[in-house]
Amino acid sequence: MTGLEHLLAALTPVNMAFALFGVAAGTIIGAIPGLTATMAVAVLVPLTFAMPTASALILMGAIYTGAIYGGAYSAILLNTPGTPSAIATTFDGYPLAKKGDGDLAITIACLASVTGGDREVTVPADRINLDFVLGNKVMVGTVNAAPSDFRSGVDDLIKAEALFPGWLSQLLTTPIAGLENFEEMIRQLTENPDAIKVYVEVGGNGART
Repeated sequence: MTGLEHLLAALTPVNMAFALFGVAAGTIIGAIPGLTATMAVAVLVPLTFAMPTASALILMGAIYTGAIYGGAYSAILLNTPGTPSAIATTFDGYPLAKKGDGDLAITIACLASVTGGDREVTVPADRINLDFVLGNKVMVGTVNAAPSDFRSGVDDLIKAEALFPGWLSQLLTTPIAGLENFEEMIRQLTENPDAIKVYVEVGGNGART
């Protein structure tokens, strides 16, 4: 069969009905928190046992894509993603729902689900992680723990340094000598994009904090 014949075979009324049913069933299952798209396919796959191969594949594909979209419903309306892929939808969708624009958020999620199947999004994870680290503006803190816990932490750092020499110096990139140089510490935190972790050396033995 040629590509056109395959396309015409997929667009038969029966297969279109299977696609519609699959999307509807997948949307319902995906909207239930805790049930993922994979689980939706697993639950409904027995329906395909007696079906032709093309119809079965169309049905399972429709169930999966419907479940991915269905996860947006609970993510937007309840701030609880129905599927793991809908976690990011809660960031913008739920605030829109609280403003009374939940229908708009669901419409946008629907349009994104229709066109997003063959789209790729590159996320600069390194820059995001760097922003998280540089966003930590805590300068002085306390840890309420027994001395044995501190010793255990130091021992773990020593073992890690022995296994991966140099990793600690790569993490602690920007030393500041003494708390009296706090202005330099603030400048490094706010202006130096290469400062992965700024630390202050206090005490006569060069203790780090």
